[in-house]
Amino acid sequence: MLFVAAIILLAWYLNNYFNQHLDQKAVPDSSTVNVAPNQNQDQSTSSTSATSSSDLPEVTTTRLGSQNSAYFETIGIVKSKGTISIYPLTSGSVKKVNFQEGDYVNVGDTILEITGANLSTPLAETQLQIAQTTLANAKASYADLQKTSAETLKTAGLQLQSATNQESAIATDLDVIEQNKNALADSLSILQDSLNNTQDKNSRDQYKAGQDIDSLIYTLNAAQDDRSRTQRQINDLQDQLTNLQQQLPNPADPQITALQDNIAKLQTALDAQDKGIEDLYTAIDKARYGYSTAQNGANIGVDQIQGQIAQSESQAKVLDLNLQSTKAKLGYTGDSSDALQLAQQAYNATKVQLDAALESAANGVKLAELNVELAGSQASALQVKAPISGVLTVLDQYPGLSVSPQLPVAEIIDPKSFELTVGVDISTAERISTSSPAQIELAGHLIDVPVKSISPQVDDKTRLVNITLGLPNIFFKNNQTLNVKLPLTASSKAGGVSYLPLDAVIIGTENQFVYVNDNGKAKKIDVKIGQVSGDQIEILSGLPADAEVILTGAKNLTDGQAISVVNSSN
Repeated sequence: MLFVAAIILLAWYLNNYFNQHLDQKAVPDSSTVNVAPNQNQDQSTSSTSATSSSDLPEVTTTRLGSQNSAYFETIGIVKSKGTISIYPLTSGSVKKVNFQEGDYVNVGDTILEITGANLSTPLAETQLQIAQTTLANAKASYADLQKTSAETLKTAGLQLQSATNQESAIATDLDVIEQNKNALADSLSILQDSLNNTQDKNSRDQYKAGQDIDSLIYTLNAAQDDRSRTQRQINDLQDQLTNLQQQLPNPADPQITALQDNIAKLQTALDAQDKGIEDLYTAIDKARYGYSTAQNGANIGVDQIQGQIAQSESQAKVLDLNLQSTKAKLGYTGDSSDALQLAQQAYNATKVQLDAALESAANGVKLAELNVELAGSQASALQVKAPISGVLTVLDQYPGLSVSPQLPVAEIIDPKSFELTVGVDISTAERISTSSPAQIELAGHLIDVPVKSISPQVDDKTRLVNITLGLPNIFFKNNQTLNVKLPLTASSKAGGVSYLPLDAVIIGTENQFVYVNDNGKAKKIDVKIGQVSGDQIEILSGLPADAEVILTGAKNLTDGQAISVVNSSN
């Protein structure tokens, strides 16, 4: 693509080049033409100019720093994602229209009202009035029934209270017997706990005493084992002493003396062990005697407690017989007397009947409310309301016009739903920058808008890639066209990449160059170019950072020619 663009630009340049040289005879030599003064020239130079600045070729310039971004200029089409057609919910005639096309409506606003066919009273309104009257009557009947039910239930309640008071007197007598029975039961429970605790303690004490005796016996066995070891050591040493006395004639020899000392020490230890064993035998005898005595005492305590328990159980049986006999005399079959049960049954029956009647009346009220709600829903269908907030773009309605649910009566567009769709070729789409804003032209001004998305696919019909841009929150028209400038990324990663209009770059057969303003004269500078993007071209290298590049008029200039800058973009 770059090669084709370069061929086209080369042909264009050669054509202008020949035209320029054919006209050079009419152009005065640059060495004889005075340069128009600029900010850097001395005022005396301006005063001595031989030629008026109006005779110099007029050019426009721009500082290189202001041309750092490239745009692809094209046309976009406005589309709305929030267009909703509004259909009536019922058939009839238009009664009243509350808005006009182009009006902004809020969600829930009534756009138009519907009445019956030929402007007659709609059936839904008549049904609503009937349902409302029926509901009022049902509520009045329910209120009256509530009042009479309360009085009837109050009378039944008084009768029940009288029976309850009689029951209370009976219950007092029964409570006395019950309390005595409970007190005896508590005493019995305490005795049983005491018996259990005593038996548990006796078992623990017996177990501990048995453990203590076993421990003493174990200690005795260990002591006897230690005495046996000590006796064996004494016997071994005495054997060694006898052998040494036979071998050593001197009875005072240190070896003999040392063995005699050890034997004496072991004999002393043996005497102590004998004393300890004797003490252990005595302790075992005492422990066994104590164990037997404690066991006899424990058995006596258990027998006493068991006797008390048997006596308490006998008394409890007597009280229980008295309680049952008293309840039988008073007609107790459960927790109340016969009289109280009959009064309670009469009260419950009355309450059930009244509750059933109230429930039936309440259901009648609910049914009437449902009918009112249904009729109200049907009546509300006579009002066509806005489902969203937006601008009415279609509202061709007037009073008397027939409507039906099959045909829309209005159309609303949400201003926030407008987007701009732009189609570009694949190579351009690959260079669209999503990090920089695009620009759209509105009322002669360029406005920044975001690049929302770039389609990953090519449209089957147009063979273009669709770019979606955001739009300001103002009202547009569907399919409205807008001039668009899409931001492009640089094709090179090298530093100093800038963009210039194609008209500012002269592409030769061997090199490319631009003209810059050098104190009122055109100065030729060779540059290295990159890709062409729309009407702009990349400048990869060659230009100083602060160069004032000549834009328009550059094709007809020569190196060193005096110029007149008529518009400079700094």
